[in-house]
Amino acid sequence: MIKKIIVLFFSLWVLTGCFANNMKNNAVNETWVEEQQLYDALIEAADKNYKNYYFIDLRSQTDYNTAFIEGFVNQSRENLQIFLEDASQWNMIILMSEDTEKTNEAVAYVEGLGFDNVKYVFISLERLFTFFESKNMIMEVTPNGDICPIENPEGC
Repeated sequence: MIKKIIVLFFSLWVLTGCFANNMKNNAVNETWVEEQQLYDALIEAADKNYKNYYFIDLRSQTDYNTAFIEGFVNQSRENLQIFLEDASQWNMIILMSEDTEKTNEAVAYVEGLGFDNVKYVFISLERLFTFFESKNMIMEVTPNGDICPIENPEGC
């Protein structure tokens, strides 16, 4: 009788573990080193009105206002938890900064919040901005708060 109970509990334990593994999100955290990876994600997100995609620029507000990639929002590391509080439905979180250490710390923090589809852009900002400038996707915040394509001769 005891053997049957042990076998039953062991079977339940194995089945529960297998079921839980099948339900697990197959998303994976990763580092992106190619501009095309970010571009493809931005196009995919734009097609879905950025719903459930979070492109986060961790640079200072001043640097962000001067030039940022279309689709990114500016957030400080300190406000990430508040910003992601309502992110129960999400496809992807992409983090970038000019400081590798700062971004690594933010990725670890977001992973600690339970997110498992975090991408870290590990590309120099100069290279990244050059690539996205060729796609006309570099924006700026004007002094009156408008968001405009940078160097747009027609203005906003």
